[in-house]
Order: sequence, then structure tokens, then C-alpha cells
Amino acid sequence: MVMPRLQYSFNITNQAQFFAHYDVLSQRPQTRNDLNIAQYYYFTEYTGVKNNPDLDPIKKTDYEFGFKQQVAEFAALTLSAFYQETRNLIDLRQIQYAFPATYITYSNIDFRSAKGIRLLFDMRRIQNFKITANYTLQFVEGTGSDDQSALNLVSASQPNFRTVYPLSTDARHQIKLAVDYRFEGGRKYNGPIINNYQVLANFGINLGLNLRSGEPTKETGTVVDGATIPGYSTARANTTSLDARLPWYTRLDLRVNKDFTFKISKKSNSKDPKMMGLSVYVYIQNLLNTDNVLQVYPYTLNANDDGYLKAASSQVNINSQPSVQAYKDLYRAKVNNPDNYSLPRRVYLGASVNF
Repeated sequence: MVMPRLQYSFNITNQAQFFAHYDVLSQRPQTRNDLNIAQYYYFTEYTGVKNNPDLDPIKKTDYEFGFKQQVAEFAALTLSAFYQETRNLIDLRQIQYAFPATYITYSNIDFRSAKGIRLLFDMRRIQNFKITANYTLQFVEGTGSDDQSALNLVSASQPNFRTVYPLSTDARHQIKLAVDYRFEGGRKYNGPIINNYQVLANFGINLGLNLRSGEPTKETGTVVDGATIPGYSTARANTTSLDARLPWYTRLDLRVNKDFTFKISKKSNSKDPKMMGLSVYVYIQNLLNTDNVLQVYPYTLNANDDGYLKAASSQVNINSQPSVQAYKDLYRAKVNNPDNYSLPRRVYLGASVNF
């Protein structure tokens, strides 16, 4: 696989620059390509999905061009447009009328495209502050979000339909903001001084805000615990399109650190002492402990309710339980899966040493 990578830039003026790049990347299949020899010898007895040792490498082509402009002595603005295309993605496919039997395997039949614009604002450090802001508007479409996207179709002996739709990674809007407030040491220090000691020298606080709009998710009726929820249909269940959106994702991270410098020895044949650096930090992920929803139940579009307890077809089974209230409480605890949410607040205390 030939993978050229080209990058080009030139200055239009002393305050403006144009840039562009073209990349081709490839990756060999990481899974689904190791065929168990028993599947081959006992072809008809093995009724599951068969791996395919003849899968091709995945190929990604990336284009981007942009313009960077200085908007003040201490800030710059960058605007760029990009297009990415990924071919030979892996998905399920039914090989009909094959000998000795029709079977389901993996094949390089999917593709994905991403296009959009990026806007970056970069402000260098002014009076201890440094700010970086990034906004991305993108459209991610393709014929499959993963290698199981066509599972319902091929399991129902449907043709290998290829339909372009927004994929599960299509977060339309992405916003990132980083604010850093830091005191330097030595002559550049401008913080409080106690008994000639620079209390906040080499001390900094960094806040990082990450926002993105919800990714597409599937909205259909579904079958829960063997009971059919009203609104469920085989036709809708077999579709692969994602026709609803998750809520916005919001995460605020905080990092506080202070650096220390120690003299440990003098270098041989030199007047300069040998120094050691120690950085102590506190890193808090998801500072506000936000319950970001990562996946929902397709019938209710809710992360903690699959609709079973309210469905009319479920009432006979629910009311026949020895304790109806206990059954409902335990069922709610069961469907409130923590994997449906992002990780809660986590606090890291650490230190790094540099020689």
C-alpha cells in the first residue's frame, strides 16, 4: 500500500499564513481475519459468523487546507476545512448460494467520510493567562458504524443493503476550551511574596472544558425480557440507520501543579550545579461529576428506563410477582446500567521527577 504524505505552507504576509496537507494512511485488519481451521473443515456444522482471512487493509485519505491570521500582538486565529474518507471498512455480509451452504462472514464493504471546518483561537500568555479555544463543525456519514452494523439485516436473510447515514461518531458540534493561569519563577514572578519567598512561583491552574453535541443513536421499538413493547416491528428492528441523538456531552477537568527545583550536586569541571526538578500535581477529571449519557435504550431514548415496566404487555407478568414493588425496584436497578454513563469524578494525586 502506497501511503504518500504531503504538507505545504507559505506566508502570505508577516501576519498571515496559508497551509495544506494530503495524507494517505492504512492499517491491516486487527480482528475478524483469523479463520479457525475447525470452521473450515466443519463448515456446515458451524452456524455462527465466520471470520475472513482475505480481508484487505483499511485505507484512510485525509485532505485539509486552512488560513492562519494574527489578530493582535498576542493572539492568532486559524480557520481550516477538512475532508476524510475511509475505505475497506469491515462489516457483516451474507454470501448467498455458496457451496456447501449460505453463510455470514466479514467483508470490506463499508466506507466512512468526514467533512467539516475547524476554528482555533490561540492567545499567548498575557498577565499569567493563556487561552486556547477550538470549535469543530463536522458531518460523519457512512454505511456502517462498526463491524456489527449489518447484523440484523443479514440475520434476517435480507440483501446487503448499503445506505449512507450519520454514523455513531457524528458529533456535529465540538467545543474545547483551555484556560491556564500560571506564575513563573525568578525575575518574571508577579505574585505574592512572604519573607522574600516567592510563594506561588512555578504554580499553575489549568481548566479544560470539553463540549460536544450528542451522537446518533437508534430509535426503535424493542423486545425486552421476551415481552414485545408496543411499536416494535421487524422492519424497524432490521434497519441500521440511527435516527435519534444523545444529549450533549459536557466535561470540565482541573489540574493544579507546582514545580520545585533542587540542587543535588555540582557537575565535574563545571561551575554549574546539577539540578533536579519535582512537579507535584492534583488532577481532577469530570470536576462537576456530570452524568454524561453514552448510550440509551432504543424504545425510550432514556439511559435508565427501557420501557418494560410501563408497557401494557408487561403488566400481567409484573402483577404476578410475589412482591410487585420489589420486582419493580430490582428491575429499575438492573436497567440503570453504569456503562450507560461516562465515568464519575476521579481525583489523581501525583508527582514527577526530572533530572
